[in-house]
Amino acid sequence: MTKRTVFTTISQNEVKFEYKDKKFILQEQKVGVYGQGRCITLYELDGVKKEFVKCIGWTETDNHGGPSKECLLRGIVRPSECQLPALNYVKSLLD
Repeated sequence: MTKRTVFTTISQNEVKFEYKDKKFILQEQKVGVYGQGRCITLYELDGVKKEFVKCIGWTETDNHGGPSKECLLRGIVRPSECQLPALNYVKSLLD
């Protein structure tokens, strides 16, 4: 039987989930030129420390460079669209 991953909203701009006894957080934050853009970033939680894992996608453009090639998702996305790609990325790292 497969354990289902649960995404839990912990604040307006943060969602947490666990996979293989590791804890992760998706956080929307300001990025880009003068912080005018917004992106969803995946972090691994280790106690009280957050370690950057990957930029998942941009939710708002900064009208300059926009989403970088390092992001998993191209273009502008909704925060909820980042959950499954983030989980799949974590699975690819840990499996």
